[in-house]
Amino acid sequence: MIFSTAEQAKQTLEGVVSVQGNAVQISDANRLRRQVIDDLIENALFHPSEQLRYLCHWLIRRIAAAEVIYPASAGSMHDRFRRELMGRAAVPVFGMRVLTYDSARACFQAARERSAVAFMFELSDGAMGYPAPNPTAFASSVLAAAVKEHYQGPVFLSAGWIRADEEAWRRDRDGEISRLRTEAQSAAEAGFFNFHFSAASLIATEKPTHAEQQRRNYRTCGELSNFVREIDPPGITSSVSGELGQLPDGTEAVPMMRAFLNGYLGEFTRRGSTLPSHVALSANVVEGVEPGPPLDVVTDLAEIGQREYDVGLAVRDLPRDYPENHYEALIRAGATTLQLAPHVDDWVFDDEAFPTALKEDIYRWADGQAPGLRRPGEGDQPFLYRARRAALDAFATRLWEMPEVTRKALREAQTLRFHDLFDRFGVRNSAGMVRDAAELKDSSLPPPTSGFHHTAESVFNDILDRLPPTGPGYDGPRLPG
Repeated sequence: MIFSTAEQAKQTLEGVVSVQGNAVQISDANRLRRQVIDDLIENALFHPSEQLRYLCHWLIRRIAAAEVIYPASAGSMHDRFRRELMGRAAVPVFGMRVLTYDSARACFQAARERSAVAFMFELSDGAMGYPAPNPTAFASSVLAAAVKEHYQGPVFLSAGWIRADEEAWRRDRDGEISRLRTEAQSAAEAGFFNFHFSAASLIATEKPTHAEQQRRNYRTCGELSNFVREIDPPGITSSVSGELGQLPDGTEAVPMMRAFLNGYLGEFTRRGSTLPSHVALSANVVEGVEPGPPLDVVTDLAEIGQREYDVGLAVRDLPRDYPENHYEALIRAGATTLQLAPHVDDWVFDDEAFPTALKEDIYRWADGQAPGLRRPGEGDQPFLYRARRAALDAFATRLWEMPEVTRKALREAQTLRFHDLFDRFGVRNSAGMVRDAAELKDSSLPPPTSGFHHTAESVFNDILDRLPPTGPGYDGPRLPG
């Protein structure tokens, strides 16, 4: 329910959540989970008032902390998986932009039922066809889902959209670095303490040696990673990683990885900062490989990373048609992290419960509004599977307003798939190990302020004063702000 009047907002929170100064008190956790958290995330995403949206984001973060739910760094978890579970288990990284709140609810429900904590949520970028990322909205959706499903413990949010643009780099190197730093800063402020940086587009393949080819890549990843080290909140050491880039063939993979890691890790040593826990291989840029990376390459890179550099190997960007029953092979080969975006979104779109009329409208929109995404010679089906992601902002209202019976059916189907993945990845019963390794620190959004109002309580009262007291007001969702 969108708060269209002051009376609605007061009645929703009364006896459930109160704000005193900048402190949040939960009086009725059952009512909070039953309905109030749904209303808060809806208003955080859709309310026309920017001030009220921010207040709801802040409230969700404070409520999550009160329920012992904290955004956390996965660095220690990655270390334990690499040193103790390599070849037997891997951390799944889920991308979800369609119905993020519902998909995260399904994930947390499955996690409680499987006693799983070793998993991550990643916000992906426009390179995968998505609209521009909104890290605060994504974080709030995931944390609100954790509250709703009575999950407790660390929540690992990963910033996967920060990548260098070669053309922008050539025009203005300093300006591009500044943009990337700003993206990282926004992610950190939203509660993302896990970063994957990609500067693979800067690899100079015309250079004669791997070290020269990789120089701009590892220096950019190193500069951004060390910037994150500078802005980390007290008590938090964010997990950071860089991307190797394109692998020409198996014989070149090992020297390429050594060249990248010698340079990338050197950027940390030179500055005296904490080293990263893993490095990433992007599966969708391996030439001539279908549908995923060659297992012998994964094995070689994983073993060298572990033995020579003390880092794990993350395999990212697995193609949507990568068979789920092949995940175990990658894990046995030594991958300790697997990123599955956009698989979860495909589950939603392709489920029989997803409204046919809505899907047809999304496809028509994609065909008419996103023709530039079509690759040369690409057929309709693969094009629409990618282009439908670009429609998320245009259809945000209709997606949110799907009947609860439909959303429930989608969540139930996803919960079963998360059950299966937690088993396949070997992270069932991982709660104890991960919670022992994770450092839970309270790191909230700054309290809302406005003009002469310097506490969340006074800002909330000011917002209520400017809403209509009673009677007709705003009557439906709008696009996320």
